[in-house]
Formats: sequence, C-alpha cells, structure tokens
Amino acid sequence: MTAQGITLDIPLLTERIEAAVGHWRHRHSVAVIVPLREHVREVAAEFLAEGPPFDPGQLGLGRHQVFLGDREVVFVFESPDARPALERILSEPDFWSVLHPWEHLLADQPRVAPILYDWPEPEHRHRPRDDG
Repeated sequence: MTAQGITLDIPLLTERIEAAVGHWRHRHSVAVIVPLREHVREVAAEFLAEGPPFDPGQLGLGRHQVFLGDREVVFVFESPDARPALERILSEPDFWSVLHPWEHLLADQPRVAPILYDWPEPEHRHRPRDDG
C-alpha cells in the first residue's frame, strides 16, 4: 500500500471473479466489494456519476447495480448467462482502464462475493388488481 492507496491487483481480481461465477450455468449474480479509505466517499460518488465504462446490455448483463456506503462500494453484476458475460466484461479495455483512478481510494484489494440466496417477489404481486 502506498500513501495514495492500494495498487489494484488486476490478475487477483480477475481470478476471484472467475472463481465466483465459473461453476454456474444459469442466471447468476456476483458482488464486487471495494473497500474505501476514510473520507473518499464523495470522490467515489463523482466517479460513479459517470456511469459504467461499458454498456451493460451489450455485454450480456441482465442487471448491474452499484451501492455506495461510507467505507465501501458494492458493484452487483447479474447475467442470465454468466460465463460469456464475464468473458466479455473482462476483455473490455474500457473496463480495466477506468479502474486505475480508483486506486487512490482503495483501503484494500476488492473482494468478490457470489450470490447464496435470492428471493424474487412472487409474480402475482406485480399484477394489477381486478376490482371489476
């Protein structure tokens, strides 16, 4: 670690992401947890305001969410076909190039968490009531 943050270990991050989704064959979600140094939340918010460095739909994602806390950013990637989507994201040059400015915000290496539980809301709750 330097005084300016952490040098991002891209091979380690790639390995962690691949391990998290590599054995799944169907819809899958994975979270990448990025620990932040103290007092950098606003800078992270500015980076995030630019949006993703890729087109989520074009890369095969079904959903992409970002959660910002005081000491971490959580990126959630969901794909109906995890392996090809992962390969497209990891081969996207813009994805990796945008990560380097984040290095001075990092408190530690990003962690990866695969999904263990998912509760979708039952379909009938989404249908309008028929009061007639």
